[in-house]
Amino acid sequence: EGGTMVSLDCKIFSQGLEVLQVATDEGTYVFDCRALGKARVCEVLGPLLSSKDHIKVIHDLHENASVLDAFGEVTLCGVLDMQLVAEQLWGDMFLRLDEVLEKFEIPLFSLKQKTRARREEDKDMWARRPLQRTFIETAALHVHLLQAAASDIPVHVTQEDFNCLLAASKVRAEKIVVNNSAHTICFNTSDGFAMASAELLKVTQPNNCFAGEKPVVENDVEDILRLL
Repeated sequence: EGGTMVSLDCKIFSQGLEVLQVATDEGTYVFDCRALGKARVCEVLGPLLSSKDHIKVIHDLHENASVLDAFGEVTLCGVLDMQLVAEQLWGDMFLRLDEVLEKFEIPLFSLKQKTRARREEDKDMWARRPLQRTFIETAALHVHLLQAAASDIPVHVTQEDFNCLLAASKVRAEKIVVNNSAHTICFNTSDGFAMASAELLKVTQPNNCFAGEKPVVENDVEDILRLL
């Protein structure tokens, strides 16, 4: 409950943490994790990342939390996954950041320009050094726009729903490392068994959450061989 919201994003190449961005209402900060050292950046930002007093808004918590744990041994606390927010508001588990920003009516012209320029580059753009100015501006813009959307969240959800989203994000952050960043899904029995995020549905509609039975692997090779 409560807490100042800041936005966080990571740029990753080949499962490595290359760039980390943080945006507040006052400014946007881009950290070159290759130049500064991944562990060093995570160490310096550790108090913020593990603080429960500052809510870290992240789009795609799965990817970001797993890489921070792997390279900085950082346990994220006080997180809010924007993908869970989007699912709660619009029923879609996998909205991209640009789609979420459009839903929040955040102007995207600059982002689309930067993204178009980025797509013309190689896929290893975040691994190359020195980082080009365009790349740095793109990284900063992503997290800056995410912060703009984060500021509008209280307009779209009630305090009760906001607390549920924080609780679901907390569960997701805890499970990500254990599950090797895999998604945990279930089915909403009140919505025609539509696929949903288990963390969210278990908090908001526990009676409508159907996870199914855990699959059991059976091996009948020996029985088949006996019949041959």
